[in-house]
This record gives sequence, structure tokens and C-alpha cells, in this order.
Amino acid sequence: MKILLIILLLILITMNIITIYMCFMSYERKNIKLKEPMKPKLTKEQKDKQEQLKKSFDNLMNYDESVARKIRK
Repeated sequence: MKILLIILLLILITMNIITIYMCFMSYERKNIKLKEPMKPKLTKEQKDKQEQLKKSFDNLMNYDESVARKIRK
């Protein structure tokens, strides 16, 4: 009977150690944050190109909307 109790006690102790270890490891994994790569700074020419593309895209979208409204009338 004593041997059975000792075996059960050892099993419970190992289970407790495993659960504590798993909780600790999952907590450590959640707190790790990967460094995000920094966005490269754009030169003035690249900024101008992006602005020009944005303006032309907006003009295109507005043109399509105005043409569609004229067709409905």
C-alpha cells in the first residue's frame, strides 16, 4: 500500500512540475516580440513619384465615377 502511495505521489509531483514548466514556457513565448524591419526612407524623387501615382489613380477613379453618372442621366 505504501508503495502505491509513493508511486502516486511521484506521479502527481511530476505532473505538477510539467504543468508549471508548460505555463512558464508559454508565458515566455507570448512576451517575445520580433523586431519589425524598418521601412526604408524614401528619397525626394521616390516621394514625388508616389504622389504622382496617387494623384493619377485618384483622377482615374473620379473619371470613371463621373462617366458612370453621365451615362445614367
